[in-house]
Amino acid sequence: MLNSERVEYLLVGGYAIIHYAKPRATGDMDIGVNPSPHDAERVVRVLNRFGFRDPSITLARFSAESKVFRMGVPPLRIELLTPVSGLTFEQAFAHRRWVTIDSTEVSLIDLNDLKINQRATGRRKDLDDWGALP
Repeated sequence: MLNSERVEYLLVGGYAIIHYAKPRATGDMDIGVNPSPHDAERVVRVLNRFGFRDPSITLARFSAESKVFRMGVPPLRIELLTPVSGLTFEQAFAHRRWVTIDSTEVSLIDLNDLKINQRATGRRKDLDDWGALP
């Protein structure tokens, strides 16, 4: 649905690590989204189409930096992030790669940007993942 609404997004986090380095368990799917007002509208449309209706789904929420929106519970949780730690969304989006996952084209963070992102979070788990990247 993100593709059909032309949302500027990046698959980041554990799923990106799995793509580039090693299979590992992950409790969620992290998706960085462009915090622009235009993309915020698109994200709200996608969530409504997905059937997720909640008063916290607002344009303001998705057009602000440093916001995380969680849906579901692990291991089926989806997290929509407006920050991409360590770089701007625009920088990371400019370097993105398109990959096919289960017959769906997905916008994936570039390997070098993923390394920057994993180091910038400073979390132990992310630093361990950073060490596993090629």
